[in-house]
Amino acid sequence: MNSTTVSSTVRPSASLRTYSLPQPTCFDKPGVTVRLPWLDLPGNFHGVVVQDSELFDDIDLALLHCPGLLAEILPFNFVSQTFLVDVFAMGFAFGLEPPVFHLRAFKGHVVNRRALGNLPGFPPGYEISFVPPPGLSGAPLLTSLPGGRPSVTGMILQHHTAEFRDRKMDLGLALDIEEILTLESRIVGGSIAERLFRQPRIRRRL
Repeated sequence: MNSTTVSSTVRPSASLRTYSLPQPTCFDKPGVTVRLPWLDLPGNFHGVVVQDSELFDDIDLALLHCPGLLAEILPFNFVSQTFLVDVFAMGFAFGLEPPVFHLRAFKGHVVNRRALGNLPGFPPGYEISFVPPPGLSGAPLLTSLPGGRPSVTGMILQHHTAEFRDRKMDLGLALDIEEILTLESRIVGGSIAERLFRQPRIRRRL
């Protein structure tokens, strides 16, 4: 396959979790490192060089150019998820216990879909029922297609605490993956929607 990756941008550890687009690119959280540990099969890790990167700070996302990346391409699911839809994520939460990387999985459901007011771009996103531990940010938020195959529906961002008076509720926040359909990319050479997914670009109202 080609080699572009997607990731998000909040924490420096974020570039440990990347997932592939149908081009030599991937997404991750900015704070990009030079080399990514890549998992293509359970327990099979190898390094991937990041040749170029592009930050989208308003939505906490980075696009990485990774020539030589070999990984399965999961389908992207641009359908908005609703209340109680099952979602899950895998990544390296507290995952580096030298000399071993631990891949860990988390499962929950969609609590809400809303604008993420903690980001300057106010992108659409999800509140999810499980709290992402440190190290999980940037991982794909997955849901199952009919037949059981996982698909990318979002990107894990961070732990979120909702407060009302003296009560608190701990949740996770994830970016709705639909937001990448709004982006123009230098690395891709134009609209991500049009060039990678052959869909019309989505334009948000300002």
